[in-house]
Amino acid sequence: MTRTTMAGRLRRMAAALFGAMTWAAAAAPPTAADYARWPEVRSLVVSPDNTHAAMLVQSKEGRAALATVDLTKQAAPKIIAAYSDVDVVRVHWINNKRLVYVAHEPGPRIFSDKWGTFAIDHDGEDGRMIITGRSDTDAETGSSIKYRLLTRVWRLLRPVRDGSDDIYAVRYSETVNRGYVPVAVSRLDTRTGRARTVSDGQPDNADSWLFDASGRLAVVTTDERPRRRLWWQPAAGEPWKVVREWESYGEGGLWPEVLERDGTLIVSARAERDTTAIYTFDLRKGVLDKEPLVGVNGYDVDDVRFDHKAQQAVGVAFDAERRTTVWFDEGLAKAQATVDKALPPGRSNTLLCGDCVGATRYVVHSTSDRQPGEYHVYDVAARSLRVLAVSRPWIDETTQGRRSYHRVPARDGLPLPVVVTHPASVPAGQAAPTVLLVHGGPWAPGAGLDWEPEPQFLAGLGYRVLQVSFRGTTGLGWKHFRASWGEYGLSMQDDLEDALLWAVKQGLTDPGRVCIYGASYGGYAALMGPVRHPERYRCAVSHVGVTDLSLLFSWNWSDIPAAARGHDLKLLIGDPERDADKLKRQSPVTRVSEIKVPVLVASGRLDERVTPEHANRFVSAARQAGVEVERIDYDEGHGFSRPESETDFWNRLAAFLGRHLKP
Repeated sequence: MTRTTMAGRLRRMAAALFGAMTWAAAAAPPTAADYARWPEVRSLVVSPDNTHAAMLVQSKEGRAALATVDLTKQAAPKIIAAYSDVDVVRVHWINNKRLVYVAHEPGPRIFSDKWGTFAIDHDGEDGRMIITGRSDTDAETGSSIKYRLLTRVWRLLRPVRDGSDDIYAVRYSETVNRGYVPVAVSRLDTRTGRARTVSDGQPDNADSWLFDASGRLAVVTTDERPRRRLWWQPAAGEPWKVVREWESYGEGGLWPEVLERDGTLIVSARAERDTTAIYTFDLRKGVLDKEPLVGVNGYDVDDVRFDHKAQQAVGVAFDAERRTTVWFDEGLAKAQATVDKALPPGRSNTLLCGDCVGATRYVVHSTSDRQPGEYHVYDVAARSLRVLAVSRPWIDETTQGRRSYHRVPARDGLPLPVVVTHPASVPAGQAAPTVLLVHGGPWAPGAGLDWEPEPQFLAGLGYRVLQVSFRGTTGLGWKHFRASWGEYGLSMQDDLEDALLWAVKQGLTDPGRVCIYGASYGGYAALMGPVRHPERYRCAVSHVGVTDLSLLFSWNWSDIPAAARGHDLKLLIGDPERDADKLKRQSPVTRVSEIKVPVLVASGRLDERVTPEHANRFVSAARQAGVEVERIDYDEGHGFSRPESETDFWNRLAAFLGRHLKP
């Protein structure tokens, strides 16, 4: 089989294997609804013995359901848990037979019977609710049986993964100052519902927990803002010891990742580096090893792959231009190399396995800039790949825009990763109308080369799309993060202009046809763009965007806990009292009269993070100032949870761009 014919054959095989799900490739170019539509298969996880996979699939009702499939033979998946009014959103294997999953209503969380954590066997038997969204302790199961349940203040932490049917669950307490804070960890039998506390005597304010090979809680971290501490209990009954302490937002911090069988603690830390790397940490001496296990210049590394059966770290995954995994185990490294060679070039191929060491098969999740995602089964002995599923078979990758990755210097020399999605309809080297797509957060990961629906939708309309990892974007090291403090609307905004000017100089962008668009912080940046750099943009689009920075510090207008408002936001954005004038100048609502381009504003009526008050104040001020502004409101929260809402918005966005970016 040649690589050029593989994609088409994969789609045909997937349609045949999963025919019951009515998969079919679309003949027409993808529409907004095609891009907004949820994947047919996602969030696939493999059983510890690598014989079965669990995944989220779309039910006939259009809900996310839980399905399992036998990996040892070609077979269609079997839906084992589905609901007409809630989605399954998270799933884990407890052991080779049993699963735990979370289901709730889409959108803003409403604590009711339509939320809960459940356990079920992979054949669909012995299913039961174990955590309810109710505040009382007895809940109906839909049958004549009543179970004693954990209430809504409990959350799933993870399965124990020692062969038992048990999980770890965390109990939270709601506080005025810190919001929901963890107070205890229990071990819960998912068949009997019996729970026992395993965190008695732990230090106060613990927020992460690692257990040793015997199941004893041995390592915790505590949040004592503005400081954090790493604690260790050498043996049962001994006092807890502080082995490391650091500023919450300091360079010297670390994060415990896994605790190996021999007691070796694997952590992510910066040490003397700019970027986070993976180290071993000596708990008795309280020191890091001098050399990292894995470190990558320019990118943070903090995702350790852990084999629960071997009780050891077997690899490290990180996001650079593409998702990459470095395997410590020779067998895993060999399997990765074989898979990478077999699949088309330019793919990001992730090996999915339960207990990975010595596995005889793996599931491979394969993506690229134009391929939304495929799942394959790799047989180690036969050295063969067979298709398991295609996540979006209605998207023909040959119609998708090519994506390219660049490093662009900001005006102060800070390197800015920039991902460009090139419209397939525009010849290479020809300048195109451009959408500057700004990510939210702002302290969140930026774009890589893997396929994304929104930039591909925009590229399909003929726009070149720029995604800039401006200062503050996470995953790029300390200097990149630190450079964002106090720079809302200032150098963070300048980074966007610098990337845009680079694209113009490269002949990628028509400088007279640029619109800036984003959501959350990206929506804020979209509104500040025409204020700080009025000559660069022809229009601006803000979805759930911050318009008044002072509202972020008010409990009336934000769900951000008081402790975060009182420390984190003051440090990262500014002090609402000391920096009041500066924050006012950095707020779009107070600078609205300076906007001279058309603006589209979309908000969520149920948004608790950036409440509709932001849009109310901005739109009112804009209309008073004579700004051309359109407004759309959705029954959504901080982002879209329903494909129909996103489809409607993208169609309105397309019409808005068409009016204002035409030649």
